[in-house]
Amino acid sequence: MPAATPMLSAIARRDYIDKVMFGYVRGMQACVRRVLPGVIEEDVPKAVSIETAIECFAKDFGIPPEQWNVKSQSIRYQAMVKEFYADQRSARKEEGASA
Repeated sequence: MPAATPMLSAIARRDYIDKVMFGYVRGMQACVRRVLPGVIEEDVPKAVSIETAIECFAKDFGIPPEQWNVKSQSIRYQAMVKEFYADQRSARKEEGASA
C-alpha cells in the first residue's frame, strides 16, 4: 500500500466532500418540493438554486470561503447529476435484460 502523501489525502478528501455535497444539495432540493406548499418541479431551482445549496453546504460544514469555489463546485455537481442519472438508466437496462 502506498504511503500517505499530502496529494493522496487531498484527493481522498475531495472525493468524500463531493459525494456528501451531492447528497446535501439533492436533499435540500427534495425538501423544498415536500415542505414548501405549491412549489412545483420547475420552481425548485428558483426556490433554492444549486449555488445557494452549495454555499449552505460549505457554511454548515465549516469550509472557509477561500477554500471553496462555488462556481467550480456547481460544475462538479452538474457532472455528478449526469453520472447519477446515467447510472440509473444503466441499472434499469441491466434489470430489464436479466428479467
